[in-house]
Order: sequence, then C-alpha cells, then structure tokens
Amino acid sequence: MRTLLIVDAVSFGVFGLAFIFLPDFCARLTTGTAPGTPAALTDVRAIYGGMALGLASFFWLAAAGTAEIGRLGLRVSALAFGFIALARSIGIALDGSGTPLMYGFLTLETLAAVLSVLVLRRTGRTVLEA
Repeated sequence: MRTLLIVDAVSFGVFGLAFIFLPDFCARLTTGTAPGTPAALTDVRAIYGGMALGLASFFWLAAAGTAEIGRLGLRVSALAFGFIALARSIGIALDGSGTPLMYGFLTLETLAAVLSVLVLRRTGRTVLEA
C-alpha cells in the first residue's frame, strides 16, 4: 500500500513541478500547442502544476500515515486516476484526440486506478467502504 502511494506521490510531484516550471514545453508535448497568453500559462501552472503538487503531498502524507489514512489515500488515488481516465476517454471520443501519447496516458491512468482498487481490496476494503 505504501509503495503504491509513494509512486503516486512521485508521479504527481514530477508532473506538477514540470507544469509549474516548464508549462510551455509540457503543454506542447501533451497537446501539440502552447497556451496563447500569459494568463493561460499561469492557469496551466496553477491547475496542472498546483493541483498535482497538492495531490502528491496528500499521497506522501497518506503513505507515511496510519493504515486507515493509507486506505483513504488509495481511495483518493483510485478516484483521481479513474476520473482522469474517464475524462480523457470522453475527450478522445468527442474530440478525436486519440494520439499515441493520449492512449499512453489513458493506459497509465487506468492502470493506476485499477492497482489502487486491487491494493485496497487486499486490505479487506473497497473504494466505498469507510
């Protein structure tokens, strides 16, 4: 459980730092274009960078906490990755944005969500159980 939460923390941490300090590069890499205004760059830093660092911090604290806090971390991981994957799937279907990179991200996000659910089930709990 702790190892998966640490991997989640590092993944979101690296992602967040990259989008805070290299938003233009990261946006071009992931979408093929860069934000067009300084305000758009700031928003990319805040949402992609800041939110990711917030989640990274939570996962790190959950990994270091009690078993119950760790299970809460796994629930949040399953929900976060699951909804990111769901939203990406909807985007691919509606926008036709099925690039190899998008499918790669979708695969990793789905895998992370499933792993979180499987590890949580090994603790005798489901995502919905307190």
